[in-house]
Amino acid sequence: MIYINLGFPKTSTTNLQRNFYPYLKGINYLGRIFSNKDKDIFYYINLFIENRKVFSDQEYSILISDFKKYYFEHKKILISYENWLIPYQYNNQTNKVEIVPQETKLINKYF
Repeated sequence: MIYINLGFPKTSTTNLQRNFYPYLKGINYLGRIFSNKDKDIFYYINLFIENRKVFSDQEYSILISDFKKYYFEHKKILISYENWLIPYQYNNQTNKVEIVPQETKLINKYF
């Protein structure tokens, strides 16, 4: 089972991510990174959802495969990141803020 928390900014999402979600018993937390645990899989999921990187077919297949493996190892996953609700982002490649349509982010979430 996968739970997704998309709390709006300033609704205590960071507090939950820092002080509550990592300590839930039986649920593995993926999200805003406050520790090194599982940071790589979340990093690539975030790149994909935020449309910050164009994934080749091979990279996309690897991401899907890695996530499936992660899911089968953990079974219950909570994913939380408030930036997925915001229609803009900082592009690390161009060093500019850009608009990313919510439709794009929603479609990418359901990859």
